[in-house]
Amino acid sequence: MPTLKKIAEQICRKNLPLLLPDTCSLLDIIRDVARKDEVKDVLFGLSVGKACANPNPKCSVAVASVIPKEYADHFEQAQGTVSTTFGSLYKYIARINKIRVAQGFDELQADQDTSTIPYLTSVVESLLDSSWEIQENPEQILKAHHRVVAKSPPSGGKNSYKDCLIWEEYLALAECIRKAGGSMPIAFVSSNKSDFVMNHPTLKTLDTEAARFDIALCPNWEKIHHELGL
Repeated sequence: MPTLKKIAEQICRKNLPLLLPDTCSLLDIIRDVARKDEVKDVLFGLSVGKACANPNPKCSVAVASVIPKEYADHFEQAQGTVSTTFGSLYKYIARINKIRVAQGFDELQADQDTSTIPYLTSVVESLLDSSWEIQENPEQILKAHHRVVAKSPPSGGKNSYKDCLIWEEYLALAECIRKAGGSMPIAFVSSNKSDFVMNHPTLKTLDTEAARFDIALCPNWEKIHHELGL
């Protein structure tokens, strides 16, 4: 498996904007169809995902060591959220159709959807397949543990160690890229409002650390889309 330095060198050779995602934002591309009234951010997420996985990509992507497993662990739950919402929709339409037919109107047409969830999933998984996966490193593991013990951001949530490890690995990669001369935009996306929400008074530490390596901190896919120049 390539070292951080080797990954940084490959990213520098490509010289494309770099996406650093949190697991929750990847899952949001799938589940926010069911969780939010506004789907604009899903559309931006799909646009970014396709830009990364395109045969001629417009941006690079690297993922922290814990993200593939964390995504796999929560994937079925994300799919279930969408399936449950669709199921409720079909029930409502069936009830409405009973009234419509009884009153002499045609039934509303609502075919069972079999393509939306697979499509959303395919975009996210293509993004993951095209990413550089950072390997666990004792130095970042130790730094993550120190953050948890010191209760330094992003520790404090239910996944304190994982969040801290993700952050330490991304900082380490960004440092290697800048030292190698890479000047491309680097942007981190997380919708985790409890630990990574941007501009929160208790999280100024993250802003300061990100600024050292010119990492843009983004709370949603729309912001990432802008920061990566897509």
